[in-house]
Amino acid sequence: MTETGDREDARFLSLVSVSHLCLIFLFVTVGPAFSAPLLAPPEGFEAFDMPGDAGGSIGLIWKAAPYDDPQVRYQVFLADSSDGPFQKIAEFPASTHYKSDRPAPWWSWRRQKDVH
Repeated sequence: MTETGDREDARFLSLVSVSHLCLIFLFVTVGPAFSAPLLAPPEGFEAFDMPGDAGGSIGLIWKAAPYDDPQVRYQVFLADSSDGPFQKIAEFPASTHYKSDRPAPWWSWRRQKDVH
């Protein structure tokens, strides 16, 4: 791996069986509760309808952060309104779920890990 290795690849998360999306929050947390540094929210965040499933799922993408590692976790929350209630629908280590990890035809592969 190069110095920029994991930081240059794309991240992608597909959420299946979401019939109505009103509001999504994406949180970044650090594993151990003690001495947790403040982390910036993800940059370049986009939510979009996944093609080919009649509106049954959404895709989320955002730029990988310099602090992404196995101790940092992304949490995705969903609600029907901005007042909530919010429900956690996904959680995973920040060092996983790169866009390039998603199965796709070889001609569409991106080797860098710069977007989730």
